[in-house]
Amino acid sequence: MNHQVVLWILGSLLCFGGWIVLWLGSRMIGATFGLGMGFCFGFVFAVALDLDPGPKALVELGCALMGAVGGVLLIRALNTFVLLLVGFLFGVLLGRLGVQIYAGVAQVSYKLTPNLALLIVLVGAASAGLALWLRRTLAIVITAFVGTSFLCASLGMLQRNLPWSFALLLALSLFIQSSLSRLMKPRNPLPQSE
Repeated sequence: MNHQVVLWILGSLLCFGGWIVLWLGSRMIGATFGLGMGFCFGFVFAVALDLDPGPKALVELGCALMGAVGGVLLIRALNTFVLLLVGFLFGVLLGRLGVQIYAGVAQVSYKLTPNLALLIVLVGAASAGLALWLRRTLAIVITAFVGTSFLCASLGMLQRNLPWSFALLLALSLFIQSSLSRLMKPRNPLPQSE
């Protein structure tokens, strides 16, 4: 397969459905992993109990289904942990950079004191909370940007008009993904008056 065709396919998927692909894909990976692990556990459990073929199949199926549910829950927890970690690290980097820039502007030598370290850690914690709060928006912006980059790299027409084609395609991608995100977002029912 041609390199540009692969970039075009990946770019189109990420550009116009990136958040949905990421959301569904992570759950499918978790369910698949949990299904396999649950089946293996069920097989070993059924062999250890020396079950007949009928109950053995039911035990394997039950363990596989429980494993799939556990896999989805595990991948959700893992996604949250990774998002918190990356947000915290980004905030710590941003806080340290801010302190160094302030020290340079104030013409003071930079030395890490306990107060400055606490300030940097607090900026990291705030950034982690913000990343968790804006998880869907971050996923939409990142997948739209990467998808637009792939599409612009794969199509010569977009490369010739690069700054404007990139900006227009990015804006279109952000609009489509945020619209799809709103459609998939569960709506709270209106409170019933008594």
